Amino acid sequence: ARDLEKYNILLILPEYSEQLFPKIEAYQYGNVRTKPKELWAYFVNDRIFELVKRLTGSQQKKYYIWGNSAGAQFVHRQLIVGAYEFIDKAFASNAGVYTMATRSTDPYPYSLKGLDLTDEDLTRLFSLNFFILLGEEDVVQDAYFLKTKAAMRQGSNRLQRGKKFYSIAEKEAQRLNLKLKWQLITIPGCGHNPNDDMVNVVISSILSQ
Repeated sequence: ARDLEKYNILLILPEYSEQLFPKIEAYQYGNVRTKPKELWAYFVNDRIFELVKRLTGSQQKKYYIWGNSAGAQFVHRQLIVGAYEFIDKAFASNAGVYTMATRSTDPYPYSLKGLDLTDEDLTRLFSLNFFILLGEEDVVQDAYFLKTKAAMRQGSNRLQRGKKFYSIAEKEAQRLNLKLKWQLITIPGCGHNPNDDMVNVVISSILSQ
């Protein structure tokens, strides 16, 4: 808390309750397959940001966002569907499964297939300040590890899946003759839950302009 005050940072921890966002379809997958776009969950954070600005009188124009595990699934898909107007930097750590930035594999939520995204959308997506953080020890298939056939094609653990997500984005960026702005950072000694080293990476990245 002292560090937050020192750097004049306001920490917002929104609760996505099971009552309002029941099961994986509503939260991790954002209701993309079940509701019209204006009701997709990925636009909620922007509304929270605007509400906090009104309540606090803040003049902040953008925010930083970090999600771990299911939260990382939410964050990277928020970027993919284009809900990033007010995001300065985004961090997704140790997601269990990804929406790969390609149309040539299993349909959404495993890839872009089924989403109405153009190459221009991908160009903007690949230019974002997006950090993919992976614990090098996050290799355990625990009770929450998704094992559908499509998920297992992404890798046999979260570390493999995260690396594949970044690798596919690199290949798609090359196809578009772009330099991928995303960063992949692996954290030694870190399992599924963020350790101090991962937290320090996020804080350092936020403070560096």
